[in-house]
Amino acid sequence: MDTAIRALAVRSANDVAAVVAEALGGSEAHFAQMMTTKARELGMHATTFRNASGLPDDGQITTARDMLTLSVRVMQDFPQYYHYFGLQELPTAAPGIPVTIAWCVTTRAPMA
Repeated sequence: MDTAIRALAVRSANDVAAVVAEALGGSEAHFAQMMTTKARELGMHATTFRNASGLPDDGQITTARDMLTLSVRVMQDFPQYYHYFGLQELPTAAPGIPVTIAWCVTTRAPMA
């Protein structure tokens, strides 16, 4: 799960978001319902989630105020995870081996 969270924080990996949603909620749609329910509990009354990734959906809405509410609660309630949001890269291989990350698929540079 740590690698998935890192991929989400660094690469905005939408496919990883869907996989995590399915693992936690049974389906991405159900996970989005769970997220909306939790948003209401946190006081985020103008937010409705329709997917786990934030990709465009006509029914998915939020406000800057609701995102601020979420951000403050993450910092207050889960300080042990806050470091993820400062990540700028993913360690992906042994030192000296070039790696490109694309949608959670790791490819190594051709050997010379």
